[in-house]
Amino acid sequence: MGWSSLGAGGFADLGIYPAVLHRTARFTVTMNRMLPHEPGPNLTLIEEQHAAPLGRKNDMPLDPQRTVPVFVADRINHLQMLAGLPLPAATIGIMANAQTSAQFRQRYRAYPCLDASYCEAIGAPCPCWQEQESCAVRRSILAHTIKMCDSGVFKRGGAQMDYEQLYRLYCEMGAAFGIMIDRLGDRQATLASAKQALRAYGPFRCQFVLVGVA
Repeated sequence: MGWSSLGAGGFADLGIYPAVLHRTARFTVTMNRMLPHEPGPNLTLIEEQHAAPLGRKNDMPLDPQRTVPVFVADRINHLQMLAGLPLPAATIGIMANAQTSAQFRQRYRAYPCLDASYCEAIGAPCPCWQEQESCAVRRSILAHTIKMCDSGVFKRGGAQMDYEQLYRLYCEMGAAFGIMIDRLGDRQATLASAKQALRAYGPFRCQFVLVGVA
């Protein structure tokens, strides 16, 4: 099963159309277009698609011709490479997973500000480490970065945590989009997981956008 938005068949089978549908239907990840990018982060292409709004205008402007490259990162050196990409006008996504180290989760949240001694974006020591919110470089990078997280379902052992634990990690990491737990190869188990995901989502609704799988 690949990742997609809540508007895809998996949640439709439940007869559930959550309010976040019009926000998350922007993204469809095509797993068969995953491109190896070793030794750095892997690259996935996410195609933006129009979605029928649920009675109100979409929160995000959509361009059906636009493709957002999403890099899969689970190491600090991946974040360092991404922070140094010369993409002043391009939007990129960074996909991490919740089963990473506490140090990585902290750096992922802080991205692109990773080290006071050296800023990857400018190639020099950081001049704004104590005043990061005022840094124009940081603001520019974040304006063109989408942070996404999943449960680490593809890691050995899969996702063993419950949804409250998972959602708290998504919030800790500062993810804008958090993906529900996929039960790989088991449609019924994945639908059951989707129900659990929606039930647990209420307290976290204002902190990240829930993304389903299909």
